[in-house]
Amino acid sequence: MQKEVLYDGYGWKLMIDESALPDGRVKRAVVVHRCDSVHILAFPTPSRVLLVREFRPRYGTYLWMLPSGRADKEDDHEEAAQRELQEETGFRAERLTYYCSTRHSETFDCANHITPNTKHPTPAHAA
Repeated sequence: MQKEVLYDGYGWKLMIDESALPDGRVKRAVVVHRCDSVHILAFPTPSRVLLVREFRPRYGTYLWMLPSGRADKEDDHEEAAQRELQEETGFRAERLTYYCSTRHSETFDCANHITPNTKHPTPAHAA
């Protein structure tokens, strides 16, 4: 059936999708596609979780958030989680434990036993 692209940019694509129903009618719906994301619950110690404080213009203030980002540079979500953890915090996880996926294909990984990553310095833009 027919698809019309309404918007395509910044990792988002909005389309009007036409699909045939079992009774022969055609249903039109707006469909949103976006690249996958990863969110990391990082525990530097058993009783502490690592958060990132980031200014969010939409809210006009700083927010505390989990290290997160798009999984658009790698095919593997674990690689994306390691990259985002490194970029946003300067840490790398010895191991990641997959927790869940949401309807938007976002994944949550748990990083235990994290240590400062001296082999791959934090990029200047992530400081």
